[in-house]
Amino acid sequence: MRQEFRAAHEAYLAQHASMVMARGPLVADNGAGAIGSVLLLDVPDMDAARAFMAKEPFYGNGVYKDINVHRWRFGRVMDRFK
Repeated sequence: MRQEFRAAHEAYLAQHASMVMARGPLVADNGAGAIGSVLLLDVPDMDAARAFMAKEPFYGNGVYKDINVHRWRFGRVMDRFK
């Protein structure tokens, strides 16, 4: 199902690139396939994050069964990523 909606998913994220700080798949322990995704968003509040995800094509088309939204406080970027 991911492949079917991948283009819409990528387009949506590109359209909202200013909000997406980081993103990527969660993979199975053996690395064989995606088991979820992580999106780190720069939004003003939890409602904005939920509204963003409500329109996300993977979620709207059932690729994501559930979503979890959590607040995150920026700590620091480790030196090796600067």
